[in-house]
Amino acid sequence: MENESEAFLSSEYCRENGVIYVNFGTLAVVSTQLFDVLSAVLFTGSNKCVVWKVTVQEQSDKIASLLESSSAEDRARFLVKKRFANAAAIMDRSNMFISHCGATSMGEAIAAGLPIVGIPIFADQGDICQRMHEHGMGVHAG
Repeated sequence: MENESEAFLSSEYCRENGVIYVNFGTLAVVSTQLFDVLSAVLFTGSNKCVVWKVTVQEQSDKIASLLESSSAEDRARFLVKKRFANAAAIMDRSNMFISHCGATSMGEAIAAGLPIVGIPIFADQGDICQRMHEHGMGVHAG
């Protein structure tokens, strides 16, 4: 795991409050509407640390702008990057996973025993999210 991710996940705040890992894969593009809802929930509806993979520059810039106008505590509880070297290691240290239900992500989340909030974007993700929900591994929120 990268030093920055390790330091973030090892912080006292993250250890005490828990971590939400948000990753919609490399190919899926999160709609502006979904991105805005997630941003609002994660910024105002939670005190947990957030590790968020954001691949769209406009969305990354939007988070940076939100963080600039946020409190120091809020800025300290977000780690936003375009890529993480070891998603499985992040999942091992997280309490919840918000995902598009891609096959690779689902396998890693299951291996980590991580509850999943599934929001499918395209292809077979809706079916995978539904099966994940039916087996009690998380919630299909799509």
